[in-house]
Amino acid sequence: MFKIIIFIILTSALFFRGAFKVPPQLPEQTLLTTGIISSIPEYQQHALQFVFIPDHTSQKIFLRWYYPPPAQLHIGDQWMLNISIKPAWQHWLLTQHMNAIGTVKFNYNNQLLLNNQAKILDYPLQKIRESIYTHLKETLHNKTGLGFISALTIGMRDQITQAQWDDLRGTGTNHLMAIAGLHIGFVFGFIFFLSNKLWRFSEKFMLWVPAQEAGLFIGLSGALLYAALSGFAIPAKRAAIMLSIFVLTQLSRRHINIFFSYFMAIMGVIIIDPLSIFTPTFWLSFIAVFLLIYGLAGRTGKLSFWEHWTHAQWIMAVGLIPVNLLFFEQISWIGFIANAIAIPFVGFVILPLCLTGIVFHSLWTVAEFLLMHFWIIMHGLAQLPHTQHYQIISISEFFRCSVGVLLVLSPRGFPGQFLGWIWLISIFR
Repeated sequence: MFKIIIFIILTSALFFRGAFKVPPQLPEQTLLTTGIISSIPEYQQHALQFVFIPDHTSQKIFLRWYYPPPAQLHIGDQWMLNISIKPAWQHWLLTQHMNAIGTVKFNYNNQLLLNNQAKILDYPLQKIRESIYTHLKETLHNKTGLGFISALTIGMRDQITQAQWDDLRGTGTNHLMAIAGLHIGFVFGFIFFLSNKLWRFSEKFMLWVPAQEAGLFIGLSGALLYAALSGFAIPAKRAAIMLSIFVLTQLSRRHINIFFSYFMAIMGVIIIDPLSIFTPTFWLSFIAVFLLIYGLAGRTGKLSFWEHWTHAQWIMAVGLIPVNLLFFEQISWIGFIANAIAIPFVGFVILPLCLTGIVFHSLWTVAEFLLMHFWIIMHGLAQLPHTQHYQIISISEFFRCSVGVLLVLSPRGFPGQFLGWIWLISIFR
């Protein structure tokens, strides 16, 4: 295990050596250039945002257009734009592999040169996503839940209003509006369960491949397709890597320690996407998985499904306190209740309707109707007074709180478990 950790650190160090080199051919400047829109344009922070690749280069420029033309912009379109750019030094841009950031300046030379929307072979995945997004907006035109449904279906969150984000943050459920490990895990689990059961109806299939292994492979395939619907955004890509490594270790037919699979997943993510280590979601994902492995160790066979579910929610509520305070300087006291209600409702009801709606669009209307009525409960919880705690903690307080969490979540009867509560509570002020 320690050899794996050392290998991860050395490998990531090699990748990081070249990770922060901003191309010298992109100094801060204003220029008129032609290029291709390579991402689905979306409105954020009062501007239309998209990735622009200048012709004859592979450089990615993150652009904001504050006063775009009335005609819609589409992925694959070629434009001539007057842009002001500067090197991308911000962590969030580097983790997106952007070379520069800029804005589109008003200029009469800004014009569409080629509408490439019909050519599906150029940016095929993104154009499929854009097509789904177009159908979503046509089906749920001006409906309140459009932002939620598009976020769960293809990872597009630009239609979520500020008031809705406030409710999500107030209940600690904002993680539900990103295609990441939780949603990909739901898709994998559902497809695995269904294919595993159906596979057993055929003796020929059973002799060919065991139902368990067939279910794992089919479930992984479905989960990867769902990750693709997000455009392989960083959280989805990370979850897909972790799930793939887990399934491959299971299909190897060898007894592999779960912590070995865990560290293999970390290594895989860092090798494939080394800059993700600088994002809070990287640490949240792996710390959450570690806490579940640690907190449920030796208990899974002794608990019913609902006991298992409730205990997992308890582990997340207590275990992520130090991480949330360190990264976001905020925790929601109502989050345990809100997530215990929202996660199964979104995962078992809304998410299947969203994905099935890609084929049968009317199901998006059903999902939006159910979600908006359910959101009355979430909004009520978000409006409760004194449910948010804001605090900045030091690194020493973070480690003290983390030790307290490990003691609190340790197996029943573990010596010194009560000290964990003292260490955990002592950081609050």
